[in-house]
Amino acid sequence: MSRKESLRRRTLLSLGLAGLVIGTSSCSARAVEVASVSLERPQPSSGAVSTQSLVDQRSDSLFTILLTSGEVVEFADSYGESWETAWRFTYEGYLDRIRAHLIRVTLIEGGSYLLIGATRGDTTVVDSRPVSSPTAERFITTSIAGEAGFDPSRIQIWRVTPDGFSLEFSHETDDWGFSDAVWQREDSITVARHTQTDEVFPGTIRHPLSIIHRAGTWVLSEPPPGSPR
Repeated sequence: MSRKESLRRRTLLSLGLAGLVIGTSSCSARAVEVASVSLERPQPSSGAVSTQSLVDQRSDSLFTILLTSGEVVEFADSYGESWETAWRFTYEGYLDRIRAHLIRVTLIEGGSYLLIGATRGDTTVVDSRPVSSPTAERFITTSIAGEAGFDPSRIQIWRVTPDGFSLEFSHETDDWGFSDAVWQREDSITVARHTQTDEVFPGTIRHPLSIIHRAGTWVLSEPPPGSPR
């Protein structure tokens, strides 16, 4: 199986994991008892991730999230014997700037993240923890494939809409990967691009990369050769 085929299968698996149990707080699809979950809403925290009482950790392998609609989303780990049947969910916090809960999905090989809309529980699969733009109208994710290639080598920019999140730009390569995204302005981002050397004992080289929003689209721009890195 090629790297891209493997990545595609893993993406489909992640989308399958997004089919989580959602039910009303009075009678959920799996009779989740929510009496101990506080109805207190998350307070603004300038974009910081914070754990709120909307999350009820019922055991090491099960937790629930109470949506503002009154519905409950349940996350249950699976302990299968292959990467197709084994995963673990970890609650990473509430992102108040984009009004979503962040869940890390750990697989036997690699992983991904889920954004769960705070109101309806709409689910979006992303590669990493989102980095919001200055106005919070967009966010960027980056991912490193590394040598194994279990995760994609990819940059994605998402637009925040009233209905959820819309993918606005995606750039994927066969390189080592991308990291450390920083918004300079609403229309300008810098990231680190990592490539592998051709040495006997290969390492990686870090290159600066700019992403500019120009004429209605995002454009990648690398500095000229010899520029400081």
